[in-house]
Amino acid sequence: MPLRRFGVALAYVLGFGLVALAQAPAPSTEAQMLQGVVSLRLAGMRDWMSTGLRLRTGDPVRIRAWGRIRLGSAGGLLIDPQGTELPAEPRLMDAARAGQLIAVIGDDNNDYIAVGRDADFKAPRDGMLYFALNQNDTTGNTGDFEVRVTVGNSRGLSFGRGEEALARAQGATRPSPTPEPTSNPPGSDSARTVTVSARLDWTNSYLSVNVGDTVIVESTGTIGLDLAGKSCGPDGLAALKDPARLLLEKPTGALIAVIGVDNNDFIHLGATGRFKAARNGLLFLGINEGDLSNNAGAFTARVRIERAPARK
Repeated sequence: MPLRRFGVALAYVLGFGLVALAQAPAPSTEAQMLQGVVSLRLAGMRDWMSTGLRLRTGDPVRIRAWGRIRLGSAGGLLIDPQGTELPAEPRLMDAARAGQLIAVIGDDNNDYIAVGRDADFKAPRDGMLYFALNQNDTTGNTGDFEVRVTVGNSRGLSFGRGEEALARAQGATRPSPTPEPTSNPPGSDSARTVTVSARLDWTNSYLSVNVGDTVIVESTGTIGLDLAGKSCGPDGLAALKDPARLLLEKPTGALIAVIGVDNNDFIHLGATGRFKAARNGLLFLGINEGDLSNNAGAFTARVRIERAPARK
């Protein structure tokens, strides 16, 4: 079972309940579970955290993680979700690195899954999906990992970047596993301000659009595109060539959109974009670039939807 400390495990054996997991409330809603996607922040000092996603045997699961955590037990050593080689560090999964992002399905087994920066697998059993750092004692850790989990087997929006986008640009075809987004936060169902991270494959606007709706997006901000210091606003940087960007005819780094997760019909927005929705689905915003790993910053996008008249 995914319990970290001996005292907690003993409490479970004695029938006092799953203490460690009970301390990690899930960011779950009915909509979130139905749509099969969750984005969460795993704090460096956190014990097991529930994703709120209940898997079934055979479900395709895709996990992507970003961020930095300092390990208190290693003098503040900075790590990313891939962890680090510290053989003497007590950890839950010997086969994985110290501090690496790991997962487990269900609260009644110790069959941990090494995740790191990314992982794709089929669920070997039924149960809730949980995350943790591969450490026995997280005391003194600071920082957090951002984690995106998608569950499903839809075509399209595979959050296809890097090698996948380059293969597509070169004419190769790859099936794209991956699914849908999280629940709606409180707010208007026709307008919202969205922070679009330059390092996140797609940012969920939490706005559903229908065929015929007019979507207006006005964006500001500056993002960094590489370690050499190249940066751009929402209109992108035409001089920066990137054969893996999703819209080859549009500038690298420009703000783009897509409706739903089962298609690759990307839409160029730039600083000011307006289009009529050709399909129903949730609106996602992203960056027109193949490799987002060296990016920094975010755009602020103000999204407004003018609803089409209801059909009689």
